[in-house]
Amino acid sequence: MNGTPFKFLLFLGDMKSILAIFVLLIASKFVMAQNDTIVLFFDRSWKESDPDFAYYFAVAVKSGNYWERVDFYNNTKKVYMKGYFEDSTFKTKTGPFNYYQEDGKLKSKGSYLNDKRVGLWRSWHDNGKIQDSGYYNENGIPYGIVIGWHHSGGVSDSMILDKEGNGIKINYYENGAVRYKGPIAKGMQQGSFTYYRADGTKCQEASFDVDSVINYTCFTENGTLQQKDCYYEKESEFPGGEEGWKKYLINAMSKHLPKEYFNGDFGGTVNVQFIVDVEGKVTNIAIRNSTEPRLNDAALKIIKYSPKWIPAIQYNQKVKSYKIQPLVFKKSVEG
Repeated sequence: MNGTPFKFLLFLGDMKSILAIFVLLIASKFVMAQNDTIVLFFDRSWKESDPDFAYYFAVAVKSGNYWERVDFYNNTKKVYMKGYFEDSTFKTKTGPFNYYQEDGKLKSKGSYLNDKRVGLWRSWHDNGKIQDSGYYNENGIPYGIVIGWHHSGGVSDSMILDKEGNGIKINYYENGAVRYKGPIAKGMQQGSFTYYRADGTKCQEASFDVDSVINYTCFTENGTLQQKDCYYEKESEFPGGEEGWKKYLINAMSKHLPKEYFNGDFGGTVNVQFIVDVEGKVTNIAIRNSTEPRLNDAALKIIKYSPKWIPAIQYNQKVKSYKIQPLVFKKSVEG
């Protein structure tokens, strides 16, 4: 497969400057801003944040006519992203970009031209296996044969597209059975898609306009129209919603915190990842990152003993959903 011929600049930014600023940030809480240097802090949603509550921080240095920017995970100080922007507003990506997992493994890489993907882009799962690979034309539209792979290694998606990004997309279950299929126009879902259960029975039909669902119909396992509880996508939910989940977390914290915590000697933030399975059970609980290891066991127990959730729904079927819960433990004032 040959890539689209395109032009982009190869940047040789001053990484030493960025590393020097990074060391300064580690050694001090003071944020320095100069005409050729910008430091920003963000929350998990990439909204600008107070440094004390930031999930990411970015250091950008002027490099010729462009800005070289490196984003870091705030807790671990490991790199999240390296890339180049046209100006200090950071709205237009241009040139090579690399994205990384929290453990430092490469997550995805490719190049932008005027904020659009161009050429070959690839991404990888957290286990190091390839996740997807495809080419983009000068308008940022995928073309040719675009393939995606499951975490286990089997094919998850395939698209066969012409130069303008028109063709067909097929998605597969891990056992190789077709999950859904439909037409693609200019790289986006357009028209009627059909969805199937793992046993091959039709479970839903949906119509798209420029990648957005405009209507959908559900079917029972017997092939009849499903009149109630018909969803295209519905996120998993704790009984009682967000308020119910907050109430549970507060109560659970008081039960599982170590005795030493109440001496007021330590506090911290622990991010716990977990899965809500198709039955609503909490599974695959693990610490994603932590500022205080002495709180890790309590954080795991808080999530482990959660009551059942209402499972997520996708394409009129119950599916597992992935969650990350930040648990913030302030230093106790009790003695």
